[in-house]
Amino acid sequence: MKTKTLKIVLFNLLLLFVSCQEDIMENEMAPKTESQNSAKVTIGAYQSPLPYNLNVVYFIPTDVPARPDYERRLSEFLLASQEYYRQNMYNWGYGNRTFGLLKNPTTNRVKINIVYGKYPISSYNYSSGGQIQSEVNAWFAAHPADKTSDHTIVFTATPSKGTEIPYYGLGRTCFVGDHEINDYQYFNQNTTQGTQTKAYMGGLLHELGHALGLPHDALPKSQQNLAGYGTSLMSWGNQTYGYSSTILTKSSTAILNNSQVFSTILKPAGYFYNGNGTFNITSINKSFSNNKINVSGTYNVGSPITAINVYFIPKDAYYHAISGVANINSTNFYSYVDISDFYFTSGQFSVVVQAQFANGLSNWKTYPFTITNGVVTFNF
Repeated sequence: MKTKTLKIVLFNLLLLFVSCQEDIMENEMAPKTESQNSAKVTIGAYQSPLPYNLNVVYFIPTDVPARPDYERRLSEFLLASQEYYRQNMYNWGYGNRTFGLLKNPTTNRVKINIVYGKYPISSYNYSSGGQIQSEVNAWFAAHPADKTSDHTIVFTATPSKGTEIPYYGLGRTCFVGDHEINDYQYFNQNTTQGTQTKAYMGGLLHELGHALGLPHDALPKSQQNLAGYGTSLMSWGNQTYGYSSTILTKSSTAILNNSQVFSTILKPAGYFYNGNGTFNITSINKSFSNNKINVSGTYNVGSPITAINVYFIPKDAYYHAISGVANINSTNFYSYVDISDFYFTSGQFSVVVQAQFANGLSNWKTYPFTITNGVVTFNF
């Protein structure tokens, strides 16, 4: 499914937005979009206009053959994923930017690095992501020219659809499976295989989000049925993708804005995810009135930031964390949320204030509060 979100619709709706404050002030802290590419990568027949590209790995256990036509199938899934992320970045005002992929322009196939596992499939159960990651890292250490970024997606060949394997994000790596039942050419079909393909694509997009640095978060409840919004991919959007509008939140795109594989500019070695990530909130103010939680304060940082995200998180329910991008200038931030937009209306919660650094780092502060009978009590 192509998301129904259109930039013009989002712009008009954002003017009427009544939940989390999401507009960054027009100043030196506003997100910068890069308009010119300064680097191009070519490895054999594969090319990319971007200097950093998602590492794509096909992991093959000793007792499982590579699945039929995997190169075409995975390429089609990944190119569709690239377009999904581009569309969301554009809709939130970050330009026509997406993550880099090395692709053969003649065959339209993505560069896939084949890594043969040390063990049979039974040794790679759900909790074995660290083991697969270790083997993949060893392969890249022996083939350094094939590693084109710090972000990796690993497809594990499986003998059947239901085989237990790692299926999650681990740091800047994510793990999904591959079996021939998953084929993007069936995505729009109202068939059993079409249903399976939609579920697979939704899961792939979600886990890829984790590899790109995205946490779980949700859109405000009032936006679920609002044109141009719907369900956040990083909540339960893996289940709605292909059936109803499923988008990235603005806070997710604020993170991707600084991601290494979204950069159009080749940076000095060691630039990304290093440096001074100090983030201090020097004062914080909070209030609850007219059903709204207001949070503001002052801050300082150790290196440039481009945004501050604010998450309102129910205890142990991260999929339901309402997120927004705060109003900021160089020293102050402000955000609010209407508690009618929460998916849980009582219990323990946290406000997480997260700085997004230009080099891709993030740092955050956490503040607890509770809701009882519609009344907010701040514990900070």
